[in-house]
Amino acid sequence: MFRNLLLGISFLIIFQNPGLAREGSYINSSKDTLLAGQYIMAAEKLLARAAYDSAVYYYELAAKLYGRKKYLVNYLKCQNSIISAKRSSGKMSGLLKTASGNLQISLAKFGESSAITGDCFNIIGELYSTANNQDSALFFFRKALSVMRKISNHDSKKLAGTYRNLGVVCIDKGLFDSASFYIGKSTQVLADVYGDNDPELARNFNLSGSIAYYLGRLDECEEYFQKTVRIRENSSGINHPLTAEAYNNLAVLYYARGMFDTALVLNMKALKIRQLKLHQDHPNIALSLNNIGNIYLETSKYELAAYYHKMALEIRNRIYKTENADIAMSYANLGVLNFKMGQYNEALDHFIKYLKITEKIFGEENPHTSDAYNNVGSAFADLGDYKESLFYHRKALEMRLKRGRYSPGVPTSYKNIGLIYKFHGDYDLSLSYLRRSVDAVLHLNGINHPDLIDLYSNIGEIHSYLGRSDSALYYLNKSIGLCISELGTENTRLISGYLNRGNLLCKLNDPQSGILDFRKGLEVAKKAYGEYHPQISELYKAISGVMLSRGKIDSSFFYQRRALKIKEKCFAGPHPALVSGYREMGELYQMMGKTDSARFFHIRSLEAGYTQPFQTEEINASLILDQYEFALTVFNLCRLDYNEYLISGNQDLLVEIIRLYDYVKIFVNTVISDYILEETKIRLLNQLSKHTGIAVEAAFEMYRRTADPEYFNKAFEFSELHKSSVIRNLVQKYGSTEGNNIYARLVLRKKNLLGQIDYLQIKLVKPDPLTDLKYKREIQTKIDSLMLNLRELSDSLNNFTAGNPPGNQKNSTPLNQTLKRRIKDNESLVSYYMSDSALFVFVIAPDTSLLIRNEKYNRENLKALIHDYLSAMKKYEKERLPELSFTLYKALFGDLRKVIESSDKLILIPDKDLFLLPFETLTGKYEQVDEFSDFAKQDFIINHFNLVYHYSSELWSSEKSCGPSPANGLLAFAPVFINKKENTIFSQNEGSSKGPPGNDQSYLFTGSRMYLRELPYSLAETDSLKHLFESRGISTRIFTHDNATEENFKQNIGKYRFVHIATHGIFDNNNPEYSGLVFTPDRKNVVTDTLPGYTEDGVLYAKDLYPLDINADLVTLSACETGKGKLEEGEGFIGLLRGFISAGASNVLFSYWRVDDKSTLLFMNSFYRFLLNENNYSTALRNSKINLIKDPETSYPLLWGSFALIGR
Repeated sequence: MFRNLLLGISFLIIFQNPGLAREGSYINSSKDTLLAGQYIMAAEKLLARAAYDSAVYYYELAAKLYGRKKYLVNYLKCQNSIISAKRSSGKMSGLLKTASGNLQISLAKFGESSAITGDCFNIIGELYSTANNQDSALFFFRKALSVMRKISNHDSKKLAGTYRNLGVVCIDKGLFDSASFYIGKSTQVLADVYGDNDPELARNFNLSGSIAYYLGRLDECEEYFQKTVRIRENSSGINHPLTAEAYNNLAVLYYARGMFDTALVLNMKALKIRQLKLHQDHPNIALSLNNIGNIYLETSKYELAAYYHKMALEIRNRIYKTENADIAMSYANLGVLNFKMGQYNEALDHFIKYLKITEKIFGEENPHTSDAYNNVGSAFADLGDYKESLFYHRKALEMRLKRGRYSPGVPTSYKNIGLIYKFHGDYDLSLSYLRRSVDAVLHLNGINHPDLIDLYSNIGEIHSYLGRSDSALYYLNKSIGLCISELGTENTRLISGYLNRGNLLCKLNDPQSGILDFRKGLEVAKKAYGEYHPQISELYKAISGVMLSRGKIDSSFFYQRRALKIKEKCFAGPHPALVSGYREMGELYQMMGKTDSARFFHIRSLEAGYTQPFQTEEINASLILDQYEFALTVFNLCRLDYNEYLISGNQDLLVEIIRLYDYVKIFVNTVISDYILEETKIRLLNQLSKHTGIAVEAAFEMYRRTADPEYFNKAFEFSELHKSSVIRNLVQKYGSTEGNNIYARLVLRKKNLLGQIDYLQIKLVKPDPLTDLKYKREIQTKIDSLMLNLRELSDSLNNFTAGNPPGNQKNSTPLNQTLKRRIKDNESLVSYYMSDSALFVFVIAPDTSLLIRNEKYNRENLKALIHDYLSAMKKYEKERLPELSFTLYKALFGDLRKVIESSDKLILIPDKDLFLLPFETLTGKYEQVDEFSDFAKQDFIINHFNLVYHYSSELWSSEKSCGPSPANGLLAFAPVFINKKENTIFSQNEGSSKGPPGNDQSYLFTGSRMYLRELPYSLAETDSLKHLFESRGISTRIFTHDNATEENFKQNIGKYRFVHIATHGIFDNNNPEYSGLVFTPDRKNVVTDTLPGYTEDGVLYAKDLYPLDINADLVTLSACETGKGKLEEGEGFIGLLRGFISAGASNVLFSYWRVDDKSTLLFMNSFYRFLLNENNYSTALRNSKINLIKDPETSYPLLWGSFALIGR
């Protein structure tokens, strides 16, 4: 978890009033005044030892001797010194009243231009500054400055001191430019009068170094601190407390740079001097102990760290009787120590104390306060409360960025926020924050700073999760190598590196090397922590996983049990680590067949993930710590219940499965609505989708037993859970902005940001050959910046819609009932769900609901049958095709033919691989043919029904999302690609197509360029459409050749009812979001595209479509394989077609496979003629296909079955 908190290191900034008695001379030479002078000398010695009460006693004796009238100036100086000493001891009560009285006396007797009045102004300014009323402090320091300017010829040091005081207040306010100005003025006054080596300059250099530190200018900081050391050593000697202060601050800098050995030497020198020269309870001794403790924290010497930090806190508690910044710092560092030792509740307690004190003393602008927010956030994270953690870390980042992009602490905030998103599984967003952290560390500290160790390890871990093994291994090796070279072989930062690399090596089928890394990590961890620490638990868990993969279940159980014991000792109460630990133990018992023990641990897992006493009968989703872990545990319990039901027949177990799975639905909706990037949503949904089958089985069994329609609804809703739920949410949300201008603007801005990110990701993932490494880094930096902006915008949208998000209102009406109201009398909706054990078919019509479970077919054998059928069709295996076609027909329609036979139109909702199947090519009768026969007499489904497809029933039933209907016109594009010497574009997905050459709409990749074959019939296609539409009085706008650009498409897509695109389609099986349509390439942009220009490169990728508003009622993709996509288990098929639906197209005509250019021309002419005559898309498509079937020359399904319609 969060191992690298920015430790609070306090600077000892000398904030000494230049008007105190010790800097003046007492002019009366009488016996009383000589005695008063002796009292003052004694008081000053006591002050140096921090014996404030005794110092006050002697100052009061001196003040009595001076008397109020005869020696009023000296009397007021003593009074100011008394106030200053009491302020230093923390006894603030009544001081401001006394100081104000002294000021009034001075003004009355000496006027506003006297030195003593200036001293009084300074004293009051100090009091306000201590009380954290910096505005009032500035007022009085400025009054003092006006006085000191008038008397500067008499006392330049007082003028310089007042400038310095103004600078210190500005530092406390975070106004570093103003602070630099005032410190610079003070330095100039001293240098002009006393030269460059005046001891007073050391104070100024110390402050200038502090400013440079806070602004992240560490080289400049080192230069100032080195100057301070030289002046102190020359003027005060090497054993003076002021020299110790200089050593202390230089050590702080080296600590920040990770030079711990050098920092320790300097801190030990400072401590030795202070213990020799100062009182045993002096604050500076506590400061040295504090900083030495921090160094031992960083070098994993926790016993020594605890010793020094506890010593520091004891001294500070003896010195200060009230809340104090130094006490707050001790609480902070003890909190860090608790973290390192896995004592997270104790850590949170210390950090909360730290935050309360720092906020009270410093306010929000001070670096100490941002440190406090950071550390409280980390405490909440390790306690498993990520929501609270994120709040505090964002607050810390906001405060730190105000001090500069690279101010200290910024890298830590980026890192900690990135880790929270990593724990959530939001890996892309996590990487953006972690890379920002790396950038800041490199800028501040260079390439060998220890803070990079954990960052590289976490980045490597995320790459491993994303399947990027080469990148993962690179970063993990970098992390381990850097730690060994900079911190040695026993530093605890090695543990996560060994753990993550070991896991990666096991994934790469090298478990022997993986276990070696795990054991190395254990050796380091046990030496630092002993036997009980969360990281040791994670290492045992990793070894357990390796043993399980080798089939050694007893050894796996042994290590898993050891891991769980450690977690139970380290974490009290609800915690995500316990949730996963109990779940994993339960899964092992499940594998061993010990169902009672398995159930026990799964229930323990649910209890550990719930923030209140857990009752399975009533679960509040808002009280679940980690909904993903909760869902996994629910799946395990459902499987146990279902297996027990198969044995016992107890239907109460089915009811429990259904009830528990309702909470999984809540988590699915959380993933869909709360996570930002589509990739993250789909990745999580893929993992959840594997378990949905049991819920569908349970609901089906209850429906079969009871005929209760509630269970039909449950089975149907469960089956729909992983059918395009992400795109459904987008369509609903972006379609709900009408009448809400603020929300609409936020949504539009979010869509634009997503579009920019998608565009740049295309450039990054699929770079053209002219892209160099520097350009790639610029792209990644831009993506990271946009991702952070997107996170902030998403927060704004969530805040705006809190409680009732537009487009996501809870719908209490069952989906089945909603569909029945929308389905027309002549229509039936048929939805399929393929589980590992059976095929489920749901039929919904206005007066019918039917649920069929066909156990003869399941996902695997149906997938094989579909593949065999399509392969036979494409190979022209005429003898086999009718039998395969009829077999599929019986599987998909055999039991429901009588239910749907009265319908004219079928709305088909395929599942998984069924989306690859053109249902209209299936035959309702088996009629054998030979290789010379035609297919004109085959009983195809298309002869009986209009067919339309959709991704999900709920998406089909959704309101149209595109707003007002566009004008009734046609927009068409035909790039043609007639100039063969120029019709190339840089390949964005090299090697995706390997089809044979020929006169079809295909393309060939050679090297890194894509050579586009000419499409001569596409020009005739658009010309024909132009004449056809205009002959019916419908306006057209046609872009061909060089005008058929991506830019023209995006500018005009929202203005027309009909959109027709005749071009090349490209398909990327590995990255379907980079499938696309090719427009006329803008070669200038392709070659000279520069960041951050949002230029068009001639390919309209699926990702490009998401931010668009496509108001077309029909989009025709007259291109190859536009219906192809990659199957994502948790969402369905991802590809170009899905992009058009998400962007608002109501209906899309797409192709399953390649069709030659000329055949496409003939088909499209037929389709549009029927369409304009009948004004019904599915009827026009059906009639066009039937015409082709009637002709023996074109009756073979491959020739007419490619095009299909998705939509309403």
